[in-house]
Amino acid sequence: MMAFFLGLVLWGVAAIAQAGSGSAGSSAWISCGGDNAPVLNVSYAPDARDVGIAGLFWMGVLSPDQASGAVMTEHGWANYQGGLFPFAARYDSALPRTLSKTYGLPVSGYTTAGYVGFVVYIGHGVYSADAKAKVRERRTVLNSIRADLIAAGKWTTDYDSDDRYIWTLVLKDMTDRNKYGAVLTVPFVDCTPGGSG
Repeated sequence: MMAFFLGLVLWGVAAIAQAGSGSAGSSAWISCGGDNAPVLNVSYAPDARDVGIAGLFWMGVLSPDQASGAVMTEHGWANYQGGLFPFAARYDSALPRTLSKTYGLPVSGYTTAGYVGFVVYIGHGVYSADAKAKVRERRTVLNSIRADLIAAGKWTTDYDSDDRYIWTLVLKDMTDRNKYGAVLTVPFVDCTPGGSG
């Protein structure tokens, strides 16, 4: 988990401080959900050049000391376990002009007390025409050597699908082009029934 955010810092401290080129016009805020739990609301505007192109959306929270945090996956919050950064949402047809999402926070209880000062990071990447060409080239090469690799016992199930390679290329688009950044420092919000929320 920490490697995800430390990697973002290494890829562009200045970009994070400026909220990245892909998060202009984006915002996030905490409100109280119907079950009185704090929820994170995100309104994210991808780079205008990316609207209408297939892509992925990422989100995570990092503690002020950068020692802990969580990343949003398609199945909820999780600790980063290494490998490709899990994405929060995928847009196979096209990224919309604005992504509006509401997520429960990884908190227990009715307040954000355990996450005050954590920073919310969001970003996106696209499956560009260049990336599609790379995937086609990889598939052509793999198909041409498939029989030899199978005969040598070196063919793996990873070669049967292009999904992980596409994921890698879309993630690279986000990081190489600084399409990510910080959008919110989590404040104290009390959603206790009858409380100050």
